[in-house]
Amino acid sequence: MGLAFIALGALASTRAADAAPETFPSLKAGSITYTNVKVLNKSKYDLFVQHAGGMANIKVKELDKSTQLQLGYTLVEPPSTNAPARARVVPTLQDIEIDPYYEELYEQLVWESQEALKQFKPEVVYGGLGALFLVYLFFCYCCRLICRKVGQKSVALVWLPLFKHIPLLRAAGLSPGWFLTILIPPVYLIVYIVWCFKIARARGKSAWVGLLLLLPVLNVLAFLYLALADKLSAAEAAALNRRDPFPQHTRRMAA
Repeated sequence: MGLAFIALGALASTRAADAAPETFPSLKAGSITYTNVKVLNKSKYDLFVQHAGGMANIKVKELDKSTQLQLGYTLVEPPSTNAPARARVVPTLQDIEIDPYYEELYEQLVWESQEALKQFKPEVVYGGLGALFLVYLFFCYCCRLICRKVGQKSVALVWLPLFKHIPLLRAAGLSPGWFLTILIPPVYLIVYIVWCFKIARARGKSAWVGLLLLLPVLNVLAFLYLALADKLSAAEAAALNRRDPFPQHTRRMAA
């Protein structure tokens, strides 16, 4: 969801940047000359352009000095090798710069994302985000059903990203402290494997269901089976009636 909102921001910035593009009849970069050039985006190290032959990513250092100045780049003279050596200064956090390679990679990724988003209408993007949000709500609801059906009472955390692991771990009979292993992917993978078999046992299902939770695509069906199979007990139904934000007919369909 966070990446989707970042993409929307990139789309908005792209539309703003398209207001006054810079154009050149020809632009020479190294040994290559581009014609009918329109500058789409500029970064510290790269120039993203559209030309007669398509699109290109040009390194600023490949342009001649006059073109760099025309594009708004400030020339920085390299340090003289004859300059007296100065005392070594330990850089502070503010002085640390990102590796130019990764900065270029990030800027190119943002530019390519902006170009890809131009192909979609805003209505399509917003509609996709809305559908994504509804899928997330249904996933949280299934998590809630699983926790309720194994006897968990406090399941409010299932609606929060990441924190939903706490009630799900409790439902499988595991300590909520294992939630912190999400910061250590190798350990978290082991915890997840154990959780799959334990949650299947807690729901009264066979180990085959736990195995299916580990398989791509089939894990979605196994998860839905754990959430929607079997009807709620009278106590569980009463608890859902008090707190469930979904309509009653939706709850009956899920049961």
